[in-house]
Amino acid sequence: MNWLHVILLLENGEGLGRFRAGLVSGVSVLVLFVALFGVVLNVPVVKGGSGTIYIRADGSIDPPDAPISTVDNVTYTLIDNVYETIMVERSNIIIDGNGYTLQGSGSGDGFYLSDINNVTITRTNIKGFSPLWYGIIVTRSFNISICGNNIMNNSHYGIGLFASHNNICDNNITDNDRGIGLYSSHNNFVVGNNFANNVYGIRLGDSSDNIFYHNNFINNEVQVYDEDIPKSINAWDNGYPSGGNYWSDYNGTDLLNGLYQNETGTDNIGDTPYTIDANNVDNYPLIHPYVPFEHQTIYVRADGSVDPSGAPILRKGGLYFLTGNINSDADGIVVEKDNIVVEGSDFTVEGREDGFSHGTILSGRSNVTIQNTNIKNFGYGIYLDSSSDNSIVGNNMTDNGEAIELDKSSNNTIVENNITNNADTGIWLDESSNNNVVGNNIENNTNGIELGRSSNCNKINENSITASESHAILLCYSSSNNDVVENNITASKEYGIRLYKSSNNSISRNIITDSYYLGINLYSSSNNSINGNTITNNSIGILLGSSSDNTFCHNNLINNTAQVDDLTPEQANLWDNGCEGNYWSDYNGTDANHDGIGDSNYTIDADNNDKCPLMGMFTEFNTTSEQHVQTICNSTISDFQFNGTAISFNVSGENDTTGFCRICIPTALMHTTYKVFVSGTEVSYNLLSCSNESHSYLYFNYTHSTQEVIIIPEFSSFLILPLFMIATLLAVIVYKRKHPV
Repeated sequence: MNWLHVILLLENGEGLGRFRAGLVSGVSVLVLFVALFGVVLNVPVVKGGSGTIYIRADGSIDPPDAPISTVDNVTYTLIDNVYETIMVERSNIIIDGNGYTLQGSGSGDGFYLSDINNVTITRTNIKGFSPLWYGIIVTRSFNISICGNNIMNNSHYGIGLFASHNNICDNNITDNDRGIGLYSSHNNFVVGNNFANNVYGIRLGDSSDNIFYHNNFINNEVQVYDEDIPKSINAWDNGYPSGGNYWSDYNGTDLLNGLYQNETGTDNIGDTPYTIDANNVDNYPLIHPYVPFEHQTIYVRADGSVDPSGAPILRKGGLYFLTGNINSDADGIVVEKDNIVVEGSDFTVEGREDGFSHGTILSGRSNVTIQNTNIKNFGYGIYLDSSSDNSIVGNNMTDNGEAIELDKSSNNTIVENNITNNADTGIWLDESSNNNVVGNNIENNTNGIELGRSSNCNKINENSITASESHAILLCYSSSNNDVVENNITASKEYGIRLYKSSNNSISRNIITDSYYLGINLYSSSNNSINGNTITNNSIGILLGSSSDNTFCHNNLINNTAQVDDLTPEQANLWDNGCEGNYWSDYNGTDANHDGIGDSNYTIDADNNDKCPLMGMFTEFNTTSEQHVQTICNSTISDFQFNGTAISFNVSGENDTTGFCRICIPTALMHTTYKVFVSGTEVSYNLLSCSNESHSYLYFNYTHSTQEVIIIPEFSSFLILPLFMIATLLAVIVYKRKHPV
């Protein structure tokens, strides 16, 4: 024992209890005298005898043959068990026990740190230090991290802090006389430790403003003991929902949840506080021992529990809320329960870029929603296997291999996710049918959306897909009866939409722009419907190979370097519906009969002709969920509206040129003859011969500027037009009142 130990023990009222009464006046006083005499004479006191190991301030190890190695004077690694004191004199270092043991040999401390800063001690087994000695003693030192050690079977303190401010985390502190002692030490973080089977879990003396949470206090004779009167004041929880500590002697219930524990439903937090003393209370005691979750897979078990219990997921009935970020070295979250919602609350689940790991897994699950979560750096961001009726909503998927994959899964919804910078495919459906993929933003992936191996009857609608390295949308290997509708595809390096050995699909109303190679490609695919797409500024608008009996109608092919290239021209496809075909920006035919259809064919090759090329761009407008109005027009159309009775829209073009509009109106929408007004003036129109019981086709001309077109039923025009104009005027007045200039 040296003079520091004697003084510390006497100051804390502990030293006398360690000696028999008959020795107090003799041995202890003599030791104190010798210690003080050594100080007066400036005689150095050697801790632990001549066998002490030093990590010197200059970075050297003394003696040099001690079982500690370093290559950079920053990280010091044990290479064998140690039975002497390790005295640390150097700041800003890491001491890695490497799983070896630092064991007491009768006298001396384990690690001794005094007046240094920024030292980490980790992965060391520290045991067997005798009475009056410490496994680790830290004096007047700051930012010391003691984390991930096993500290056991020490007859005095496992860890002693004196006038120090440090971090004590993730240690197993068991079977000691005192687990941790804090004396005149403030602002320490004591988090995630296991205190088990000690006489005292924690002893305090003049130490306030420390924070203790996520520790397990199990079967210590005294969980926490404060020597001071008045008592030290410390924080014993991390707030709600993170929680406090687990106390083996807590006998509260868990029937309620919420910040005030007054809402019905369990949350794995006790409904009443755990009281240490009048000034120290754990407001949110844990019902189950805290199990660290860092770098582990987290399970939502079939019984509803979360494993490990320390995971930052709060359960409220069928809702599971992330309350913090998750980092995993394996899979992120595995869901084993049906009929739940996993609400990410914009927290992040992050992997380590393992090609086989999964951010979230659902296997054999149904009615699970994964929403509002950031998922990154996994082989698969979200993976569904043999799962149905699930929803993936509003997640940010970044830097994964596959962002979302469905394997043998049906009737799932993937909607409004941001899927960016993934190494392979944004959304991949493999042997998966009847799924809805809607409204996702998909950018900078190798493939945007891929359907493979008999993925049938899926709806791929209203997605924005930008800068795909290969395919924006790929349907391959017998994927059929899928609807690919109203997607916006921009700047794909190779393919906008590709069908490979897939038939009977509908590709409609998509906008495909600026693909470096192809807008739409069909290879070995037949009986597909390619209708109403706008294909602009691609190297090749449409490329065909070994594909026949496909229908192309109402597409706008604009300024593609090659509008169509057919590698097997002997394979015939249909390029019009007998009444209307496609709009070709390079078509130079005429329209002498003023019906909006070119008078001559647009020739693709000897076996493929558009017999009804359009003189203007084709546009389709949704007026109701079931009825659509179609226009062929050489003007720009804007502000299209249907108010239940009348159709209105604006047309614009180069001033003083002639504009035309061919419009198809479902008779179920407006079933009568019509009146057409251009900027308030009635104009004549032709009712075209292709009109029938279900659709009326009108053709009319006007002079270009910005004009308003209104089409109303003839029988009520004397009433409808004034009412329509009044309604428009009122709308303008209301708007101006709400938005004054």
